[in-house]
Amino acid sequence: MLKINKGDITTIFMFLFFSLAVLSSQRHFIDDMGRSIDGYFGLSDNGRPFADLILLVASFGNSLADSGIWFQLLSIPVFVSVPFLICKLTDCKINSLLFIPAVVNPFTIESMMYRYDALSMSYSLFSSLLACIILSRGLAFYIPSIALLTSSLSSYQPAMSAFIVLAIFLFIIEEKYKYKQLILRGFVFVLSYLIYSKIISPAFIKGNYTKQYSQLIDFLDFNAFFSNFKSMINFCIENAGFAIISIYCLSFILCISSMLYLLISKKINAFRFFLYILSILLISLTPILILSVLKYPAFAPRIYISLGTSMSCLMAIPFVFLPATKKLCIALSFSLSLVSINMAFVISASNNAQSRYDDAVSNQVLNTIQKIEDDGGKVNSIGFIGYMQPSEISKLSFKKYHMAETLTPLYVKGNWWWGNYMLQLRGIKLKRLNIDEKSFECPYPVNGVFYNYYFSNESLVLDFSKRICR
Repeated sequence: MLKINKGDITTIFMFLFFSLAVLSSQRHFIDDMGRSIDGYFGLSDNGRPFADLILLVASFGNSLADSGIWFQLLSIPVFVSVPFLICKLTDCKINSLLFIPAVVNPFTIESMMYRYDALSMSYSLFSSLLACIILSRGLAFYIPSIALLTSSLSSYQPAMSAFIVLAIFLFIIEEKYKYKQLILRGFVFVLSYLIYSKIISPAFIKGNYTKQYSQLIDFLDFNAFFSNFKSMINFCIENAGFAIISIYCLSFILCISSMLYLLISKKINAFRFFLYILSILLISLTPILILSVLKYPAFAPRIYISLGTSMSCLMAIPFVFLPATKKLCIALSFSLSLVSINMAFVISASNNAQSRYDDAVSNQVLNTIQKIEDDGGKVNSIGFIGYMQPSEISKLSFKKYHMAETLTPLYVKGNWWWGNYMLQLRGIKLKRLNIDEKSFECPYPVNGVFYNYYFSNESLVLDFSKRICR
């Protein structure tokens, strides 16, 4: 029977605070806006058929036009199970608080913000880790492990890094069958990946967009790999922030110190020392290394969903091998989670403030259309120039946390498809007008509060830059 201790209760409450922070954002997040209007899922087309199946089951057999926070609420028990999954189903004897950063970290905020994707992303992380853990239970669990990891890949591919990270971590701390278990886990990973990439993915992926971003760099193209790796490291550093990076670096130093302690106390030899140092490096970088092999890497916090597992493992290693650091490791884990919770509240505040800004802009667009029609015109299409401005609260949020800027969607040029959806949510449905700013002429602009505008031939052009239409 599983025992619940004070650390477990603290872990649960910390994740509930984190969930509250994320759920306090009442603004539709990126793709959710289009899904809420048109009522589509379409995750199978992105190579995520199991994610569509999860949503179908969670919707009780019918596609929900707008799920509200239903899927987000269902993701909470799945996410919060992750720390207990690792601590209770392994022989680590580790406090669950050490693994709370696996789910309470900056790179999970976006994953939970998606109303439609939160449940499938939480399942993907959970099943990837469970697939790794149950392999130590015996031959009967090999096929279930392959099934779990394959379903994880079919739900959200970036979570596969968590399997590798945990496999390396268990290799370091397990006392028996180290090499055998590592080889077995490597075999299961390769087989699951082949099943997904050679059978499932080709059967479901549609459209050039997904195919393009699934391409890998050319073999031995080290320049492309290192360029991607450098860009992703910079992205992680900028979005995690100074406090998180400092905790991460301190955890890494403690890991190295624990290995030195084992070497000096002659509990491991020099070969195993260097092997473990390499393993710690892989734990730290695997989520980024795997993403760096993509020909067209994406830069969004959600694709680093496995980095939280890396953070937790870095804190758990010294906890196991360097007894004097136990309280410090728990303190680091607790501190990282507090910063992440605060970050989630700030990002939600930014999104809520931006939502009010959206309302003001939308009302202004309605007034502009009404004025044109009062003057005898008819608006059938709409185009956009320049960047819609962030609200004042959003600007302050961006200064505090760079990730707030990444996770506060602004309806800007190049992304005005979602600008159209913003207007559709408020009853404005017009044909989208593509504009070449370099050749566009605006002879008789009208000045406005949020934008200048130009109307001609039943087309309304909104210029948020106020540079072209002036």
